Parts: sequence; structure tokens; C-alpha cells
Amino acid sequence: MSKQVYCVSVNDPKTHGWLRGFNIEAHKGRGSVQLTSRRECAMLFGDAEAVFRAYHSIPKSCPVRPDGKPNKPLTAFHFEILGLKDSPLI
Repeated sequence: MSKQVYCVSVNDPKTHGWLRGFNIEAHKGRGSVQLTSRRECAMLFGDAEAVFRAYHSIPKSCPVRPDGKPNKPLTAFHFEILGLKDSPLI
């Protein structure tokens, strides 16, 4: 039985594409994402749990927001987790 490989589609009103990479520590802990319009260049994850862990990553440089809540910069984006076999090519 082969393991499913997942990729992430970012689909916000102003930002969309395939997640190519991210740096949670960029911009003093505010994070950054790199997107691509080509699915074959998308970052791959071994399972959905790995996507969940990445999505909820907390930067060491700024672990808490000014409101006292955990700083999770990637949650500013809407992620759609897709199995590589099921994801459409853009």
C-alpha cells in the first residue's frame, strides 16, 4: 500500500497558488510564504498531520502575539490540503 502524498493550495481573495515553501521566522516572526502557479513545484508533505503541524507552526523569535495568543503566521492563509493524485494541475 503506497502512502498518500499531499500538497497545499492557498486560496485567499488576494493570494492563491500552490505552497512552494515558507519561513516561519521571516519578518521578525511574522512569517513568509512562497507560492507557485505550478503544482509540480509545490512543497510536498508525507501526510495530512505534517501539513497541520506546518500550518500551526509557532516561530521561536516571536511565539506570542500582542494579544497574548500563540503566534501562528500561516493561519493567516486559507489552506486546502489535497492528495497529490487528486489535486488538479493549474
